[in-house]
Amino acid sequence: MSQFRKPMFGTRLRGYARGTRARKGIRAPLSVGISLANLIAYYTLSDLNDSSGNNRTLTNNGSATFVAGKVGNAVSEVQGGPSSQYLSSTNSGFDLAATPFTLAIWVKATSFDANRQYAINKMDTVGTGVGYALRVNAAGVPSFLIPAAEVIWGSALVIGTWYFLCARWDRANGTMYLRVNDAADVSLVTAQDVSNEPGITFTMGSWAGAAFHWNGQLDECAIFNRYLLDPEVTYLFNNGVGRTWPL
Repeated sequence: MSQFRKPMFGTRLRGYARGTRARKGIRAPLSVGISLANLIAYYTLSDLNDSSGNNRTLTNNGSATFVAGKVGNAVSEVQGGPSSQYLSSTNSGFDLAATPFTLAIWVKATSFDANRQYAINKMDTVGTGVGYALRVNAAGVPSFLIPAAEVIWGSALVIGTWYFLCARWDRANGTMYLRVNDAADVSLVTAQDVSNEPGITFTMGSWAGAAFHWNGQLDECAIFNRYLLDPEVTYLFNNGVGRTWPL
């Protein structure tokens, strides 16, 4: 099944041309660009708004602030007891069961939690093993999780430095991919799949709002319910400069 589909009416397509073939016969772009097909939400994180037009506005929990970020402003979150800050949404559009998907976000940590901290999370807190997450462990090593499967990056992030994290779930081939900046992906083939449980809150900067809060900044978050091609991920990274809306 093709992971790159012709966009529906009204979807913008930038920089694509007929040409070389990519993985498993999928036609790849010759020039750099990205299709906005299957875009769930895009957050510049200069505010709480969803720039995609899908109206999935975030809720600010704990009065997170907006400061100079990777591109323009970013959300700045602080962990610590009842003052822990994070963003959230209960919109059902973030239920990504039975579909491929891509999570992309810029992160900067000011410290690492003694256990772990979450950049993006749609996993529950009661151990039923549903959803997905993008997090770093106590040593600052990023990982991408779906139920009973985790792909782990090979080195730690440096405190105070911006990084581009991109997690992709290639459901058709049962493969998880994790990329930091524009380095080669690490991957994991798994028989597991993503399932959803109604009522699990989508969060940025915490584990379901309950614990493991991000301490630092988050910026320019894109969520697609399709597997982005490698050149599209490279386009978002943009030689380390990053991009903002409109893409």
